[in-house]
Amino acid sequence: MLAIFYRARIVAGELRSETCGTTDLAQWTPMAQVSTLERSVVVDVGLELHRSAPPTGHVETIQTTGLLRH
Repeated sequence: MLAIFYRARIVAGELRSETCGTTDLAQWTPMAQVSTLERSVVVDVGLELHRSAPPTGHVETIQTTGLLRH
């Protein structure tokens, strides 16, 4: 699996689920609640990238052994 993470900023609009797309439910979850959710390990990788905020935005390959869910 290849995961690419982007840092983004919300500037306008409403969050909505995709019609006939790959996202069947879109919702915002407060950061404090994320650790209580059943989630894919890629969420934890993204959160760690956010916390560490590498100056270049690039990191070496990260090996994962946790739950991979699509």
